[in-house]
Amino acid sequence: MTSSRRMILSVQHWDGQCHQLVGRVAYIAAFLLAEAERINAAPRGHVTFNWDGPALRPELHESYPHVNTDEK
Repeated sequence: MTSSRRMILSVQHWDGQCHQLVGRVAYIAAFLLAEAERINAAPRGHVTFNWDGPALRPELHESYPHVNTDEK
């Protein structure tokens, strides 16, 4: 018999509906919540979730327009 720890997250919509997120989905939602400020501040980017079995590796890549400061 094996037992594993799973993250459980309860969420409530603005209209009062409640849902329970379990496992990877709960971790993904928690990651997005924790990184919300960075995500909202970046004009472009992407979030990637890679997993292999129980291991989940989230990555947040921000992209900002850059200004070329080289003078000719």
